[in-house]
Amino acid sequence: MKKTMKQILAILLVTVMVFGAVPLNINFRSDNALLGVDANAVSDEEYVEYNNALYKINNGKAILLYHYYEDTSATFTIPSTVNGYPVNEIAEYAFDSGEFLKKVVIPDSVQKIGTAAFRDCRKLSEINIPDSVTEIEDETFSGSALKSIVIPDSVTSIGRNAFWHSGIKNVFISKYVTSIGTGAFSNCSSLEKFEVDSLNPYYSNDEQGVLFNKNKTRLICFAGTGDGLKYNIPE
Repeated sequence: MKKTMKQILAILLVTVMVFGAVPLNINFRSDNALLGVDANAVSDEEYVEYNNALYKINNGKAILLYHYYEDTSATFTIPSTVNGYPVNEIAEYAFDSGEFLKKVVIPDSVQKIGTAAFRDCRKLSEINIPDSVTEIEDETFSGSALKSIVIPDSVTSIGRNAFWHSGIKNVFISKYVTSIGTGAFSNCSSLEKFEVDSLNPYYSNDEQGVLFNKNKTRLICFAGTGDGLKYNIPE
């Protein structure tokens, strides 16, 4: 995480030096996490600070780069536009380790949610994925408190460790999902069952809700809770 934040800062500083913007005033916590950026020191054409988040304007669209740690709000609503520009992306690690977040509302304008965007948001129990999103990237919701989530038909890929160690209980896989990464639902102690659309050509579930490949020759992820739980692996 520390290395990632340093990389983000390096990109910002390089942009400043290359394009001649005025210097950035950046504050750090003791753990080197980014606390804030002085909006007065950033070019309005490149970066916008709005509602406790930093956005980058790129090719006529806005990217949510970072949600500030000092925001103690339980609910965060991402705007559909910032300064007239549509918000179409949530950057990788944008909300990583957000300790106060319980609910996030994502507008339909968002088309991409970056790697580990909501990783280790341990109180996050409610979020929506817009129909415009086609991929749940690696570690996006790992370590969150999500118990349920609607994965829209637009999603075709679920990344590695996407829901690892989350509170997820039931998972529906649509017929459009073609790829599920390693460990996507691993270490989810509350996971009760998978339900896969019968028309999905790549995945299936058995009567107990365990996730398999289509022909049930490979067990992908076990589901089930309770002491003394028994499961007979099919031959």
